[in-house]
Amino acid sequence: MDDHEFRKVLLLMLAILSVHCKCTGSTEPRCSRFEIEERLLEKLVRQEVAMEQMKDQTLVTSNRLEKCMHEVDRLTLDLNSAKDEVVELKKDLAIFKTDIMNTIEKKSRVPTILFKATKVSNKTPHQGQIIVFKETLSNYGNGYDNNTGIFDAPVSGSYLFTVHLCSEPGFWIVSNLVNDGRIQTTDSNYEKEGKVCNTSDAIVYLEVSSKVWVEMFADRNKIIEDRHRFSYFSGVLLHR
Repeated sequence: MDDHEFRKVLLLMLAILSVHCKCTGSTEPRCSRFEIEERLLEKLVRQEVAMEQMKDQTLVTSNRLEKCMHEVDRLTLDLNSAKDEVVELKKDLAIFKTDIMNTIEKKSRVPTILFKATKVSNKTPHQGQIIVFKETLSNYGNGYDNNTGIFDAPVSGSYLFTVHLCSEPGFWIVSNLVNDGRIQTTDSNYEKEGKVCNTSDAIVYLEVSSKVWVEMFADRNKIIEDRHRFSYFSGVLLHR
């Protein structure tokens, strides 16, 4: 309380006490100046104490409010930071999802790897000789070499190979489909008087650069090719 307010309160209290004393009956003692000042002092002390208590309570409340405001500011910053992190996380998740989908699509996409070759270079191959099919009808992926008769796998995966050979009457044809030196299937055909063709196939899993070819199992073979029949060697990638 400043001096101006104190003077106003003091004058008001004096006026109240003066009126009270004038209105009192003649039988009652008149208020002395000492009593007025004593009572006024007591009230002022009580008021000052109350004001101090109120001031302390106000200060405590103000401190608590200030702490609360600081806590609200901190929580607001944390919330904004969390929102930014959520936004970044959503972006990263979207990128990750796109990468996964692209990887799955890439892995599931089977490239076009196939070949078919015909017209053998040697119609009387001997035992162990690789049959070279010199005319390439298709060769997607460039895996088949018509100079050597060998297929070299461009990619790893499961392949289907087919061998079709026609024999002269009275001659056996016994052939092996070979993968890196291991026989995968053996086919034989023979007809004493007629011309006969046999077809054999095999499904083989190949690593990159694995090799597949057709070779003769025994001697005294004679392959026939004319306008009604021809021999061929083919392969296709089924699954990568």
